[in-house]
Amino acid sequence: MSETTKTERPWGWYDVLYQSGTETKVKTLVVEPGQRLSMQKHNERSEHWHIVCGIGNVKLKTKHANKTEEHDKFLSKGVNLNIPVGVWHQLSNTGKDDLHLIEIQYGTKCIEEDIERE
Repeated sequence: MSETTKTERPWGWYDVLYQSGTETKVKTLVVEPGQRLSMQKHNERSEHWHIVCGIGNVKLKTKHANKTEEHDKFLSKGVNLNIPVGVWHQLSNTGKDDLHLIEIQYGTKCIEEDIERE
């Protein structure tokens, strides 16, 4: 079990609640109203999100050899979402209050450097 440390970002902040080696990590994320994270994907980990409170949107993109599939999903309290390895995703807060979520990362490397931005 690791100690928690709040990390500030332009979109809000996150805190690592638990980490077991490099294969599992649990974080809480808070996205401030009107803010969004970059469009990103991960090559070594999947993510599971649970929305604690607030409302938002996630844009999901899957790129295939000859086309890109894209869709948006509305997020609100109680919604759960799985984001597999290699799926592009962008989280945004579309509400007037902070968007709080729990993120469970699992895979071969749950490290901050496993991020590719579009």
